Amino acid sequence: MTSKDDDPTPIALDALDQAVLRTLRREPRASYAEVAAATGAHERTVARRVERMLGTGRIRFTASLLHEYIGTGVAAQLAIRCAPGHLHHTAHALARRPDTYSVEVATGPAAVFVELTVPDHRELLSVVDGPIAKMTGVVGIETQLLLTLLLTANDWAPYDDEPTAVRRAVSQGTPLPAPCRPTNWTSSWSHS
Repeated sequence: MTSKDDDPTPIALDALDQAVLRTLRREPRASYAEVAAATGAHERTVARRVERMLGTGRIRFTASLLHEYIGTGVAAQLAIRCAPGHLHHTAHALARRPDTYSVEVATGPAAVFVELTVPDHRELLSVVDGPIAKMTGVVGIETQLLLTLLLTANDWAPYDDEPTAVRRAVSQGTPLPAPCRPTNWTSSWSHS
């Protein structure tokens, strides 16, 4: 028996499913009534569609913290090269780390891409040169620091009639909200 995550059969999404998903991408906390109004469908139909897509495991709701805006440390992106036969193990080991908030497996020389947040640059060096570099199968790491966050994947919305508020602000040159900077943010981190 396979789990729904192992099922390679794609779920067929019709025009209404796509409209529901576009609405939820733009307004993730919208009620079924609000999604129904935006899509022209009945509220109960929207609820059944969302429940079906959730039930198949093909969609899920997640909350994303924008660390740069809440002042919780340094965000870094790592591109990791793995020895043959170690890709799956390495990706899963990285996904289990508490400082990791995104892991993607891709093709190319750097096959695992990781986003993580650490308290400061010193801790980033320690993590990259320590436990991650010492993982079995890791043969190379490239590290990039995130300097400024302009858009997230949620701001993309290529099929919407109107750009998201953030995308509109960026295109018009309107300043985005400034990141939060607690006065003593390092005190909230425990160093071992």
